[in-house]
Amino acid sequence: MAITTVATSQITSTTDITTIAPADFANLTTADLAEINKTQAAALSGEQIATLTHETVSAIVGQLKNIDPRALSSLSETAITALPIASLSMDDIAALTPSQFNAFTSTQIAGLSKSQWSAVTPEQIAALSADTGTFSGSLLAVNIKYLSSDNFSALTPLQVSELTPLQVAALTSTQLAGLSGDQAAALTPIQAEGLKSFALFLANDAFLISDFIHSLSAKTFATLTAGSTGALASLTSDQISAITSTQIAALNSAQIASLTADEIAALTPAAISGFTKANIVGLNLSYLTGDGQFSALKPTQFLAVPTAQIANLTEDTVTSL
Repeated sequence: MAITTVATSQITSTTDITTIAPADFANLTTADLAEINKTQAAALSGEQIATLTHETVSAIVGQLKNIDPRALSSLSETAITALPIASLSMDDIAALTPSQFNAFTSTQIAGLSKSQWSAVTPEQIAALSADTGTFSGSLLAVNIKYLSSDNFSALTPLQVSELTPLQVAALTSTQLAGLSGDQAAALTPIQAEGLKSFALFLANDAFLISDFIHSLSAKTFATLTAGSTGALASLTSDQISAITSTQIAALNSAQIASLTADEIAALTPAAISGFTKANIVGLNLSYLTGDGQFSALKPTQFLAVPTAQIANLTEDTVTSL
């Protein structure tokens, strides 16, 4: 028969913890709970664990390693915020519900170790609340590199847009390679400092940069740096061929001027149509050697080209107009 009322004197090392009804377990004080031994902790049910509060859960921290992770998954979202994150095993982490994981404070999330992160599930990652700042505030750059490929893929576009520049800069080449089109498109200009570090990965064959480049918003694409050592100069021909006309239109003349002959030649005719009157002055017309490139220029674009460049056009180029 289950015990219906529990006095402190009734909780001893020989007490059959399974006979204590959840309602009675809820009435135990922290002093009572602190007396629970290893055997009793292993026998605790999810119904009993669910009665623990933010104030009383601290009394069983020392026994967490003995509690069945499945029972621990019944802990309330309020109570779970009182747990020292280091006290949770990998099995404990893996057993948590997405709601429990999202209930962790930023301090708890930031305190997760590399091994604990390896136990986190994609469902838990997807549950982190980006709109309240939980995600960007807690998953610091020092932690983001610990996300597995599956967990990184589980990030929603909203979560990706919440990443700070430092977090973006901490992404590994494997994580970058796993960016989906929707995730890449969610990156914002505010993340520009992080995006600049992508130059280190642009030449990585494992990085599906063509899809990534194509998905970048025009504003974000415009943050790619110019110059011989900038991000734009690091793009390969395949990557350049993924650029859209909208992205070309977002660049300034200095960025256009930093593109090499090979890069310009790799632009599609559709991308060529994106040059504006303002940025086409940075374009070297002699670089338009790809099929259909020169003929893709609109009359308004051609009129904006400096006369010095027009004078240098070859006969073959002019006949293609």
